[in-house]
This record gives sequence, structure tokens and C-alpha cells, in this order.
Amino acid sequence: QNSTSEPATVQLVLQPNTAELISTTEDVIHVLSRRVRPHHWVEISIISQQENPEILLSKQANRRSIQQVRSQLNPNPQTPELEPIPSPDTAIVAAIQRFSDRVVETNGHPIYFYLVTDGTSDPQAIAQLREISKTLTQYNLENAHLFVLGLNPKHRLSMAGGFAPIGDQVEFASNNYDEWVQLLRKF
Repeated sequence: QNSTSEPATVQLVLQPNTAELISTTEDVIHVLSRRVRPHHWVEISIISQQENPEILLSKQANRRSIQQVRSQLNPNPQTPELEPIPSPDTAIVAAIQRFSDRVVETNGHPIYFYLVTDGTSDPQAIAQLREISKTLTQYNLENAHLFVLGLNPKHRLSMAGGFAPIGDQVEFASNNYDEWVQLLRKF
């Protein structure tokens, strides 16, 4: 089976709610734009104050269309740099629910799901992540990959606990470029 041309979904959910994550977000978008190929279906969403992540792009994307997402993240065009977009850390539950829905829909097709977030240690959120993870164990996860980029070390243990049921499918990286860029090269 030739994995290079098999259609694959590359999903990116961004939670740039700190200055550090804004910087990571910009870098991730840049690297992603250089990595996508015509057989990739790309979806980029942003977590804000809304209940569900807002989709900014969903198509067979090219470098340019992905780089244009950056301007959509800028609420204030007067300033060259992006401002953090406030959101509760617990909003990542909705993002992971989206991963779950996609796994169920695509039924074994390759999916590379990247969540750029600080993470959370909120007990209720972690319990919800564990529920979603548990449900996912009923599906074929062979081609489902979940990557959490930008994770704050203080949340790593909690987050790992939340994803324990599907631990083999999940990889974490801090917002250290050398660490997360390895994961962005996996698709």
C-alpha cells in the first residue's frame, strides 16, 4: 500500500491563548504549509471563546491557502504581530471530540490531528478526555494519530492521563521547535 498518495486528513486545531502559543502557532502554520501535498485534506480550526472550534480552512490546501490562515488569526491588522486569542483551557475537550468524530467518520483512513495548546490539568476536562479516549478504543485506530504540540510541562501528566486509553496513538511535544517539528513531519 502506497501511503504517499493515499488521501490523508491533516487536521490542525489551534489554541493560541498565550503569547508563547501565538508564536508556536505561526511557526506550525508555516511548517505545515511547506509540508502539505495534493493528497492531503487540510482542516485548520481555532479555539476561541466559542463553544466549538471555528473552522478557518477545510480543503485540499496548498502552501498559499494555509499561509493565508495566519491573517485570519489577526483581529487587529494595525499591528504586525498576532495577539493571543483568549479561550478557556477546557475548550480542548471540544477539539478532541472533533478528532473522535473524524475517526468515526473516516473509518480507518489516515488522519493526523494536531492540537496546538498549553494543555489543561482541569480534573473535569481530563475526565472528559478520558471518556472520549475510552470510546475511541472501539474503533480502528491504526491510522489515527493525535499530536499535542506546545504542551506546558506542568500539564503533561494530566493530559497523558486523559489520553491513557489511546496512549499508543498520542504524542506530546512542548513548544520547543525542535521537539514539535519532529511530530509535524509525521504525515
